Amino acid sequence: MTRTNRLANRIILAVIGLIALALAAVVALPFAPMLGFTIPWEDLGLAVPDATLPPVVWTVAGAAFVVVLFAITWIVTRGRGRTSTALSIEGATIDASVVQSVLRERLANAPDVVVVSASAHRRRGGPVVLVRVQARPGPDLAALQTAIRGAIDRLDEVIGTRIPLVVHLTSGVRSSIARPRTTH
Repeated sequence: MTRTNRLANRIILAVIGLIALALAAVVALPFAPMLGFTIPWEDLGLAVPDATLPPVVWTVAGAAFVVVLFAITWIVTRGRGRTSTALSIEGATIDASVVQSVLRERLANAPDVVVVSASAHRRRGGPVVLVRVQARPGPDLAALQTAIRGAIDRLDEVIGTRIPLVVHLTSGVRSSIARPRTTH
């Protein structure tokens, strides 16, 4: 998925599913008496459309087609932009896992770092690597920034060129329950 909220995706797909169920119910209602179901529509004063009439069939089919088309469009447009290639120069490609490995190795001794992950994304100017550094609560930000800067400098040395990076520094539940790391 892209930056679209997962909850919004699930809500939209749930609404599409409910609309599809409602359309199926409209088509199935006139056939309910043939299946032995008694529906008291007449007692309620409601008229059930005859599903065998062409306007009803084409209206329901058209609405179902629009819903299915919207659902397919929604699903196909999600998840664009992610790639495994962090950099491609002179016929050589560098995978995002290489970037992640170099940064993890360099930040392994940083006491405030819990997890380092990297993922590559396609942007207009080329690939960009998103580096997520999860820190313990209350880290020494100056020391952490220096350690991350040193790790990025080491990455540039290893690769031989600068990679466009976005560093996302975060803290969360995982970092608060992670066991302490001691450095000797």
